Amino acid sequence: MEVKVDRIYSAAAGGGANGEEINGSPADIIVHLTNGDQYIASFFTYAKIEELRRLHRQNGAYLRGCYFWSKNMVLVEDCLPKTIEKIVEHLLEEGEFREAFEKI
Repeated sequence: MEVKVDRIYSAAAGGGANGEEINGSPADIIVHLTNGDQYIASFFTYAKIEELRRLHRQNGAYLRGCYFWSKNMVLVEDCLPKTIEKIVEHLLEEGEFREAFEKI
């Protein structure tokens, strides 16, 4: 039986309606599959990672910006709902979804 996406939404309140960016980045994205399973991952834009790197260099966090990590992090161009949907579908098609997302 093939598992498909039932719905995708941001864990943050607001954002994502009418195709606008989901509260910027990072965005915790929850995916409900048709088999009832739910998964979560944090979507960060490349721009946000660069912003965090600069901030960490200034405040000393993460060895002054030498590294950064986040559990189940997916780097993306933007956090628009259509982009997120496309990425989730691609990860499912390529068999990489369960590597990027954590079951909740």
